[in-house]
Amino acid sequence: MVTSQTVCSWAKKRQMEFSVCKCKTVHYGKKNICHKYTMDGQPVKEVAKESKVAENCKEAYNKANRMLELISRMIK
Repeated sequence: MVTSQTVCSWAKKRQMEFSVCKCKTVHYGKKNICHKYTMDGQPVKEVAKESKVAENCKEAYNKANRMLELISRMIK
C-alpha cells in the first residue's frame, strides 16, 4: 500500500517536494468513507469536484462534435 508518507519520502530523496497547499482530495462514490488525508503532517484540502477534469471532458466532447459535423457535411 502506498501512503502519503511513502510518496513524500520518495520525493524528498529525489530533492523534490509536493506543494501541499496545491494538492486536493476528491471523493467519488456514495459508499466512499471520505478518509482525511495528510501530507507531511498538513491536511490535504477536500473538494467536491476537480473543475479541470470537467473542462477537459467538455472540450473533448465539443471537438468530437465538430469532427462529426465536418464528416457529415463531407459525405453529403
